[in-house]
Amino acid sequence: MRKQFLTVLIIILGLQGYSQTAFKKGYIINNSSKKIECLIKDLDWRNNPTKFEYKLNEDANVKIGTLATVKEFVIAEETKYVRFKGDIDRSISTDNINMMKYDKDPIFREEKLFLKVLLEGKSNLYQYHSESLTRYFYKTENGDIEQLIYKKYKVEEHKIAENTRYKEQLWRDLKCSDISIKTFNSLDYKKNDLINFFIAYNECYNSEFIRYRKKRKEGLFNINIRPGMNNSSLHIHNSLVSRSANFGKKISFRMGVELEYVLPFNNNKWAILFEPTYRSYESEVEFNYFQTITNPINFKVDYTSIEFPVGVRYYSFISDNSKLFFNGSYALEYVISDSVKSSGGSQSPVLDIKTSGNLSFGAGYTFKNKFSAEFRFSIPREVLGNYVFWSSDFKNVSLILGYTIFSNKKNRG
Repeated sequence: MRKQFLTVLIIILGLQGYSQTAFKKGYIINNSSKKIECLIKDLDWRNNPTKFEYKLNEDANVKIGTLATVKEFVIAEETKYVRFKGDIDRSISTDNINMMKYDKDPIFREEKLFLKVLLEGKSNLYQYHSESLTRYFYKTENGDIEQLIYKKYKVEEHKIAENTRYKEQLWRDLKCSDISIKTFNSLDYKKNDLINFFIAYNECYNSEFIRYRKKRKEGLFNINIRPGMNNSSLHIHNSLVSRSANFGKKISFRMGVELEYVLPFNNNKWAILFEPTYRSYESEVEFNYFQTITNPINFKVDYTSIEFPVGVRYYSFISDNSKLFFNGSYALEYVISDSVKSSGGSQSPVLDIKTSGNLSFGAGYTFKNKFSAEFRFSIPREVLGNYVFWSSDFKNVSLILGYTIFSNKKNRG
């Protein structure tokens, strides 16, 4: 089961790199300082990119912009990156004292990077972020871009200190009568603190400025009706008498109401799910339970429940109207009717059904954010958990149709 879960998880995560993301209006500045209006693929980068995709119009071929060919690019007046060639300190950035060095000075090396513009005006603020490193840069009105220096270092085996030279840099280059020395001394090396400082500096000189940031998005909430069909089977076994019964595959109706919250980041690719679902399984079989009795016993199973799956979903966009999705969920259930009964008299077993949590994985297609179809596979589960000598194997696959009856589309951003 663990291998199946990991396989599906790897597939879902792997699709993130291949799924379509919207091309948005923007522009690039090439090496000739020419501004070219275009459509840029917005990947909402967590780490600063080294390249990006763009095309000149909807029907044009996709081109690749790189550090070698593009000076800057802007997406929808919300995101801006500029090319920078200069020094960056990549000393280990960590709170783990065991990994810190005793050297307080930055270790610079020259690199070519795309820096994210946070604020642009009389003085500019930039950010560079990778998996384990965040550095801020600034530029004065007539100066070049340079790094704001901050570094934690070890002074004794169990004692650390901070190099806060960025405060001196800002005091030297961005003084203003309305900004007190106390403001510089208390300024933290954090994104919002630095942005607020640069806003104050530009306002101090009555300078117009642009703060680049994504328009705030709220999560998208959907309510979906989810009828469908289950194809279920049950096999039980008694290890004491070495007897088994196979109740076979049965088609039954299922009905679910799915509450879906699409998370407001990564271009609405991820969602959290909760889907209370009615389901049932009924079957009969002749079962030779006692070796000494020639006539088989008639066994009947009645298994009806309401499942409560909680899961995650990943969307892979094909076009504005079409998208694939992949989800995994873990379900607990409330059993309504729960017995395996026999007609063999007082000595014949009557078994109560008791289940545990269950994993399931699904893949499907959504059209116009309204209609959907999904194929779902559930990991085989034990339904006779109360018994020592009895074991079971309940399997289920589902075909599920969906229709969205409510969606707060106005918050899509």
